[in-house]
Amino acid sequence: MIRRLLVCFVSAAFGSLAVAEVITMNVDPAGTTSNQTLFGTVLAGGSATWPGTASQYRDYQFELLTASGTTSFDGFVVQLSGQLRQSTSAANSLRATLWAGSIVTNPLLVNSLVTVSTPNSAMTSSGYRSVLLSGSSFVPQVISTTPSTFFFRVWAEGASQNTGYQTKMAATLGEFQNVTMTPTPAIDGFIEFDSNGDGTIDSGEEASTRDLISEVPEPSASALVMAGVLGCGIAARRRTRG
Repeated sequence: MIRRLLVCFVSAAFGSLAVAEVITMNVDPAGTTSNQTLFGTVLAGGSATWPGTASQYRDYQFELLTASGTTSFDGFVVQLSGQLRQSTSAANSLRATLWAGSIVTNPLLVNSLVTVSTPNSAMTSSGYRSVLLSGSSFVPQVISTTPSTFFFRVWAEGASQNTGYQTKMAATLGEFQNVTMTPTPAIDGFIEFDSNGDGTIDSGEEASTRDLISEVPEPSASALVMAGVLGCGIAARRRTRG
């Protein structure tokens, strides 16, 4: 019993503090009537051929930095509102792909960090529903006091708009007040968008402040250690009673 608690304490004191975090980007603009149909991306052999018009996908660029020290994230989630179109294939899914660096016009999937998605069962064809696009973890991305730039593209397959997805996503700087980031470490930053799909952030698409991404206070090391110890103690008691 003593050995088990000691192992738990060491794990809580060192392992918990090293766990990378998940970045959640909420681009679901509550209260807006704007929408965008996503379709037209062709997948073949692990490569993507993107539509010729940006109205069939949407790109967001964001920067992250810490007030001091470093942290990292190895998970990525996107929240938006969506609905199925009339003839959306069951084999298709709504997706968002994340890359490190600034927006480029024709990004390669092979260079991406992760692609997240949501099953069609999470949406309906009779109205919009808020959905989360999630996926597997990836190589931890280190964030420091020097801003790190990332971008993600929200997209879908489908030969026409009736085989894709209708979505609601932030499309103006005013709507970006609803964009949040919820990691455990205290991280700051901002998000921008490429509305015309030219692969750059133009005038009018730039964020005017660095406060468009909300931060969550970092828990103290002692709190993390105590949480780990308590969790291990509860597990040990359950095994003893069993």
